[in-house]
Amino acid sequence: MDARLFFAGTLAASLSLFAAPAEDARGIIALVNGRAITYRYFIKRVSLAETVPLAQRTAALREQYEAMIDEQVLLDLAKREDLKVSESEIDERVREEIQWQRSKNRVNIADEEDYYRAIQERDGLHREEWREEIRNELLIRKLYQSKVFRVQIFSAEEERAHYRNHPKEFLKGGEILFRRISIPRDLEGRESVLAEIEAQIAAGTPFATLVARYSFGGGASDGGLARAVYGLPEDQRPEGTDDILPMRIESLNQPLREALEKLKPGETSGRIDLRTSTLIVRVEKSVKPVRLTFEEALPEIRKALRIQYWEERRKEFVKRAREKADVKMFF
Repeated sequence: MDARLFFAGTLAASLSLFAAPAEDARGIIALVNGRAITYRYFIKRVSLAETVPLAQRTAALREQYEAMIDEQVLLDLAKREDLKVSESEIDERVREEIQWQRSKNRVNIADEEDYYRAIQERDGLHREEWREEIRNELLIRKLYQSKVFRVQIFSAEEERAHYRNHPKEFLKGGEILFRRISIPRDLEGRESVLAEIEAQIAAGTPFATLVARYSFGGGASDGGLARAVYGLPEDQRPEGTDDILPMRIESLNQPLREALEKLKPGETSGRIDLRTSTLIVRVEKSVKPVRLTFEEALPEIRKALRIQYWEERRKEFVKRAREKADVKMFF
């Protein structure tokens, strides 16, 4: 059975749980302060990785349903605050996105029209629909800036405690070059595929050959090569990385990071089970990092504490706003 057909079928099965109530011909799935969220809009907005396991899809869809209600609550608040987003601000956000895509070598985008075509192919949204999505994103950002994001001064003890309690953070100078095979958790015959891969690894088949033969997703064409770097700023590419887009090792899923840090060059992992896939990795090169001193790490410590503080305030703000709103949910 074609894996893509299998994914499409299981996604459709999950979405069927969200069908509009039969008694409501308009297909309204929620009302927020009298504004309708329709089933049609929900299906258009919903985004699930094809490889999200079926058992988790209902929960993932429910989470997106709740997020759409929160978004409408916040947009209503922004309107009451008379917050506005200009066309020029949307244009600037589009230019930033194009520049970011180019810097990451993710998509070859020639101009803005090329960008909008790519969005329509990816998400099925026309130019004006996508600009409205950007407008909403910027409105909510302005609302947070006015109501949530406040300057916060942390004590020296809080800063030192954060440094002390996060021994695997604030590292620099290390990197891990590795190859990975990615097998979707929902792939039909997944166990037999993994067993076949493991048998071929034991028989000495080159790992890059197995990547090209079995791996799903991006990177298979170049042997699944990836580079994880410690302490890499998100907008920086280290020298000498050529076309291998580096990732911050701190941002990797914990099971993957732990496996990579234990392996020596030339060693291959066992199965690494993540939420959407099972990985098998082989380390090609490993350079151990050194830890920044407290004084060297202080700017990053303050940034981490600030983000943590803002996120706590943001969640509390959304919770209070939701409690005050007139929300009706129909399933």
